[in-house]
Parts: sequence; C-alpha cells; structure tokens
Amino acid sequence: MQQSGPTLNYEATLRQGATRYMDSAQAVLNFTAYSEKYKVELEKQHWGRIVLMHDGEMVGIYNDRGDAYSIGCEKFGLGNFSLQKVGEQPARLGIITAAIQ
Repeated sequence: MQQSGPTLNYEATLRQGATRYMDSAQAVLNFTAYSEKYKVELEKQHWGRIVLMHDGEMVGIYNDRGDAYSIGCEKFGLGNFSLQKVGEQPARLGIITAAIQ
C-alpha cells in the first residue's frame, strides 16, 4: 500500500543536520562543556558512542544516534539539546571557513 503525502525520512533528516533547528547558544554551551568536562574520559571508555547534552550537562550515552535524537526530542524538545559522537572531530572546511565567518 502506498502512502499519500510527504513522509519524513528520519535517517536523511539526521544526516542533513537536524541541528539546523537547534538554538545556537545551546549548541555552543553543550560543545564547550563536552570538550572541557567530558571528552577525555568519554574517549577512554565510550569511543564511537553518542552523547546527549542539554544545558551544558551530559544526559546520556547511547549506541545509536537515532535513539539519542528521539530521547532528546522527547525530554527537551527540538532545538533544546545536542548530540556529540565521542571521538568525532569538528569538520574542517578549509577555505570555506573564512567565508562562513
């Protein structure tokens, strides 16, 4: 049976950056907290897993990005949390970075 109307491709939404709906202050706060408070220890014990962050605090550690995303939306609402993959480095955009700033 074929569905009518638009459908949400959950995985594609995650890959394309569902973070575009995220409050930028929340993203900066969470990334700073992750980098300064949690990164070293998490990289020793939880490499490759997904960390759910909210208001500068680590809320949970998950094996699957989709699970972390769903729980973040349920607990905090879209845009009020961020996800960080343990061990993942920020994207280096080279010359494009200057144009973005």
